[in-house]
Amino acid sequence: MEALENGIKSSRRLENFCRDFELQKVCYLPLNTFLLRPLHRLMHYKQVLERLCKHHPPSHADFRDCRAALAEITEMVAQLHGTMIKMENFQKLHELKKDLIGIDNLVVPGRFNDVLLYTSRGLTASNQFKVHGQLPLYGMTIEESEDEWGVPHCLTLRGQRQSIIVAASSRSEMEKWVEDIQMAIDLAEKSSSPAPEFLASSPPDNKSPDEATAADQESEDDLSASRTSLERQAPHRGNTMVHVCWHR
Repeated sequence: MEALENGIKSSRRLENFCRDFELQKVCYLPLNTFLLRPLHRLMHYKQVLERLCKHHPPSHADFRDCRAALAEITEMVAQLHGTMIKMENFQKLHELKKDLIGIDNLVVPGRFNDVLLYTSRGLTASNQFKVHGQLPLYGMTIEESEDEWGVPHCLTLRGQRQSIIVAASSRSEMEKWVEDIQMAIDLAEKSSSPAPEFLASSPPDNKSPDEATAADQESEDDLSASRTSLERQAPHRGNTMVHVCWHR
């Protein structure tokens, strides 16, 4: 998975190839998700064997073999469970990185939710989210501030270095925001992930020189796209993380 991501980062041609492949129906999940399938398959085998053991009576010829196989694969799954969680999280960070502009070091081994990013969407040809700022979740507090600012359903999110003020469209939406953000804060303070740090801005493009023309053309496309409607959507599948979170 790391080798694939490094290759995409260094080659515009490979990046375009993978992007075009992911838009085909045969690629029904993000490409790097398929690299996790062997781990997922073990979980599937365990579930099948559990059902077989419940289905077969003790007198069945396959009962003892099924029980032995279940015991063996249960032990294997227990050993790999922590690895699978880390790899799934690693894959989600890579997928999220593709949808963000302005953040470079999002993908850090062992990183779980530790930063709140605030963004806007729709100013690029691919409708990525442009990052405007960030607040570490560790030590963050939430305060209702309608009276202070005179804005309905207003919240102040106070971080260790800065604060931001946000307003929801309704009281119920504000309460959902508070619940979700507070849960993320609590999890960040309990986690053993790397110490929270500010994410670096993206450096200049470092694609290989022979692909510079394609990179320049994409930059021009991005500029022209900023004048189009925010509702304009680039083609994508309905099962990516951004589609599920944004459209559903």
